[in-house]
Amino acid sequence: MSKSLVFKCGEYNFSFEISCIKEIKGWIEPTLLPSSEKYIEGIINIRGSVIPVVDLFDIIGGKGDIIKKALIIVSCREKFIAFSVSSVSDIVEYSKIKSSPNIFSEKINVIYGIIESDERSIFSINLLKLVEKIIVNE
Repeated sequence: MSKSLVFKCGEYNFSFEISCIKEIKGWIEPTLLPSSEKYIEGIINIRGSVIPVVDLFDIIGGKGDIIKKALIIVSCREKFIAFSVSSVSDIVEYSKIKSSPNIFSEKINVIYGIIESDERSIFSINLLKLVEKIIVNE
C-alpha cells in the first residue's frame, strides 16, 4: 500500500507521496521577490533555511484566486520547496491509482493519476515533474 498526503486547492483534492513531505505549516506570509515568475509567491525562512513559496494552484493552471491557509514543505531533487494550499486534509492509503485522462494541457501535465478514496477523486501530483518544471523556469 502506498500513502499520500491529501490537500485542497480551492475545491479540488490533490496529493503528494508522503515520502517527499518534510513539514506542514500554517500560512506564513512570504517575502516578495522582485522579477520572479508569477507562481513564485516569495520566500520564507524556516529554521535558518530560505525556502521558495510556490502557488501550486497557479503553476498547475488553476483559474481564479484561492484562500491559502497552509504550506506543504517538500524535499525533491535536493531542494526544499513550500507549496501554498487551501488546506491539508488527511493521509490516504491506496493500492491502485487510475491513469489520468489525456485531457490536461501542457501547463498541468504534472498530474500522475487519480486516487479514488471515500467517494472523492484525488489528483495525484508527480512531484518530480513539478519540481523540474519550477527549476527549469528559475
